[in-house]
Amino acid sequence: MKLSNYGYKERTTKVYPMEMGQMKNLVLQAMVRNDAEDYLVRIVNVTVGEVLEYDGMRELIMADLNNVYEVNILRMASVHMNDTGRDVIVVNIEEIEDEMF
Repeated sequence: MKLSNYGYKERTTKVYPMEMGQMKNLVLQAMVRNDAEDYLVRIVNVTVGEVLEYDGMRELIMADLNNVYEVNILRMASVHMNDTGRDVIVVNIEEIEDEMF
């Protein structure tokens, strides 16, 4: 079944492989550069649906992440959540897996 037959379009996504420590450093640099030290940070693992939340830069710095664990960064964006009135940095990651099939 081709989804293009139903009006859907293909979109390509850039993937940035890096270690969790590098990703953490990248987010912290973006927070300082954009004066966003108090933003909520959500790291969303799209492979398993897991969400990690850190309330501001201080909590992200103190987070016990496996800094050498390699992941693919799919997207990093800053959004505003209207229901809570907070700004959030969302980082979508996926685990790097060996191809089984």
